[in-house]
Amino acid sequence: MNWTTLELAVERVLESPFADETLSVVWHAGEPLVLPVDWYDEAFERIETINSGRTTIQHNVQTNGVLLNDRWISLFQRHCVRLGLSLDGPAHLHDAYRKTRSGAGTHQRVMKSVELLNASALDYHVICVLTSGAMEAPDELHEFFRSYGVRNVGFNVEEIEGLHTSSSLAEPKMVEAYRSFLRRTLALSKQYGTPQIRELAVAHNLVLRRDYNPWDNHQVVPLRIVSVGVDGQISTFSPELLGNENQAYGDFIFGNVTSHGLADVLADNNFRMVHTEIQSGVRACHDACPYFMTCGGGAPANKVFEMGRFDVTETMFCRLTCQAPVDVVLADLEVDLGLAN
Repeated sequence: MNWTTLELAVERVLESPFADETLSVVWHAGEPLVLPVDWYDEAFERIETINSGRTTIQHNVQTNGVLLNDRWISLFQRHCVRLGLSLDGPAHLHDAYRKTRSGAGTHQRVMKSVELLNASALDYHVICVLTSGAMEAPDELHEFFRSYGVRNVGFNVEEIEGLHTSSSLAEPKMVEAYRSFLRRTLALSKQYGTPQIRELAVAHNLVLRRDYNPWDNHQVVPLRIVSVGVDGQISTFSPELLGNENQAYGDFIFGNVTSHGLADVLADNNFRMVHTEIQSGVRACHDACPYFMTCGGGAPANKVFEMGRFDVTETMFCRLTCQAPVDVVLADLEVDLGLAN
């Protein structure tokens, strides 16, 4: 992204009526660390100059860890960057899908990054993508992350998304397989304390915290999430929409920072069509789904990539990511409280 586009993107957000007291900037999609460390140093400085104290900015980077080194860690520490590391567990699971262009696995290189991060005391979390093979190995995964000092893990199920048009978890039987995986993972987490599992923590909050608001679904509210491509193209709702196309809806691009303010997005005809159908889907979820309070209407990207439309309800992603963790946590709490039959 050239400097003009970057500065315009930041200015469009900050000048809009939608900016809040805090702004989360996520460097994601592709691999952010292919750019030099110096580029981010300058980018962060330019962003802060434009911001000029108007809001508090929190930078976030999601990386595959292959290029991580001490210079990157120093950058993250200087700028208080929140770091996510993609690591799918032991080598036989990780290297099955995470390969270099030459076909070699990347696990060994990522594990060197884990060693660097642990030695630096930089706080980070791990994103672990679960395939059907991983579902069979809850003990192995838990022991792997715990033994390497990983304190926070989020499980991303293998999604049907964009060019990834199939998933090893698509069969109905995989819902119960995932529940079984989560039940065992929960038992191990209660036994050892670490790592904290994002899905289980969120489900506990849904059940136990009165101040927790799961209805605040950023993915269905216009411009709560603003996605900007390297060429300045603007999208909103689910970040995964940018860079993908659909026969019915086109490319999900609703403007460009070189010619549009964020408020202009709301007048775009394609945006209006997408927004109308997303809201129709949210209402349908509200009326039909007993799990509505866990997600506030689901993820539009998963609806359109799995089912071809936004105005639909339950998806594979819903059954796995929203429903299964709540079922497992509720059942566990009922046992703890002596309420189970």
